[in-house]
Amino acid sequence: MSDNTSPLKKYQRQPKLYIDLPSKGRYYPPGSLAKSEELAVYSMTASDEILIKTPDALFNGETTVRIIQSCIPDIKNPWQMPVIDLYTCLAAIRLASYGSTLSVTTECTKCKEENAYSVSLQNMIDHLRSATFIENCEHEGFLFDLAPLSLKEVSDISVRNFKIQRQIYQYLPEIKDADERDKETQKLYEDVMNLNVGQVVQHIVKITTDENEEEDDINSIVEFIQNADKGFYAKVQETVVKNNQSFALPKNTCACASCGHEEDLILDLDYSNFFVQYS
Repeated sequence: MSDNTSPLKKYQRQPKLYIDLPSKGRYYPPGSLAKSEELAVYSMTASDEILIKTPDALFNGETTVRIIQSCIPDIKNPWQMPVIDLYTCLAAIRLASYGSTLSVTTECTKCKEENAYSVSLQNMIDHLRSATFIENCEHEGFLFDLAPLSLKEVSDISVRNFKIQRQIYQYLPEIKDADERDKETQKLYEDVMNLNVGQVVQHIVKITTDENEEEDDINSIVEFIQNADKGFYAKVQETVVKNNQSFALPKNTCACASCGHEEDLILDLDYSNFFVQYS
């Protein structure tokens, strides 16, 4: 019996590094993650690189999902991954594909000269791995259990926000009647407000009252936040902001090559353009 195994198989991709997830595997629905430690990370394929040049796929998050599936196969359903794991995965894939540093060009705020800097991807990964997600907060005896949003939830919010902003800047100026324009403007800004409030409320998975009663129905939670004293929302929002700061990319202090001015280089990389903008 002949052996049909191709000799090329031994030259296929091999893992370039292994990572542990900041979430430690929490918040994933059953079946969406094979393991949370020592996940193998492969470099991108030619097909992956072609995919990152497809604008529509980048916009809706589909590219991110497919690249994670290709390069970190232990994450079975990237749409369900908590967003606190996202930058670690993207940084690891970038490291495996292009090397250990990320080249960034920025303009000096003092002399306006452009400077190129190299940022360590491994330092990014180490920083994110050490961050801690605050899972609960308390206000007036009420306990709020929190969880990070999933990649799907964040992607949906980004798409909705883009559509609202496009209506504000493209649709509104075309309305000739002033009263109709004011009416539509008010509606769109209410949509922005509801989107921002909803983004915070989506982090709440359960509320325990001061009488030890529990509520985990999202519709009931939304109704409570909308009708309760503003202090409840403010406390949750404060905790969400702290978590966002903990899982933001680390600052890097850089000096301008022309004038010597030092300032923090703050990377604000949206997951949809992580590979494109800085390739």
